[in-house]
Amino acid sequence: MLCLPVGTAYGQVFDFSPVQPLNIPDSNESGTFSQGTIASSVPGTVGQITIDLNLKGVTPAGGFTGDLYIALYHGGKASVLLNRPGRDGTNPFGYDDTGDLHVTLDDSALHDIHVYQNVTGALPPAGLTGRWQPDGRTANLNSVISADARTATLNQFVGTPIQGDWVLFMADVSGGGTTQLTGWTLHIVAVPEPKAMAPGLAGLLALWAFSRRIRSGSQTRAVTARRCQTSANSEHPLPAE
Repeated sequence: MLCLPVGTAYGQVFDFSPVQPLNIPDSNESGTFSQGTIASSVPGTVGQITIDLNLKGVTPAGGFTGDLYIALYHGGKASVLLNRPGRDGTNPFGYDDTGDLHVTLDDSALHDIHVYQNVTGALPPAGLTGRWQPDGRTANLNSVISADARTATLNQFVGTPIQGDWVLFMADVSGGGTTQLTGWTLHIVAVPEPKAMAPGLAGLLALWAFSRRIRSGSQTRAVTARRCQTSANSEHPLPAE
């Protein structure tokens, strides 16, 4: 899918949602992927990035959230969005929710999605919503735990060109229900390229120089006025009382 940006107050929006829900193969580490391409005409590099991720467990049984591994790839960089949420030393299978997630992943969010039940408790039927930090754990998906280092968050993409292929890889690594991808959307605040910034910088410099000239002229007129007043006072001193 080739995508051009839609501008908002929160940056540029790139919607790569599949036309039809995409099944994530059950119990298959090879997984599947959804790819979007941002047009070469889109300038700038990534300054900030978040991703809206929408997943749905297939009825009647639904999926199994703790089975899911999802990562985003672009420009030779990778961010781990989910790495078997809930999996820990005391819970080797992860959370047994239905795979319904309708979340925004944001490095600046308050809580880590890997341990979301520490915040939410048992989830309602509608699934998980809200803003969460991406998982970020690169540990093997069959041994990952919450204490593992989180080195692959979305800030991996800061400084990379916006244009090009963005690939969302998804795997369901254990049997027990199927999950679908229903949508994913990137929100990117761009850092303009230097050549794109040049006209704006030139305008700011011209405005600064113009304001300096105005202030300088005002100061010169003020000094001249004071000198004229001093001269007038010396030629026409006030009468003595």
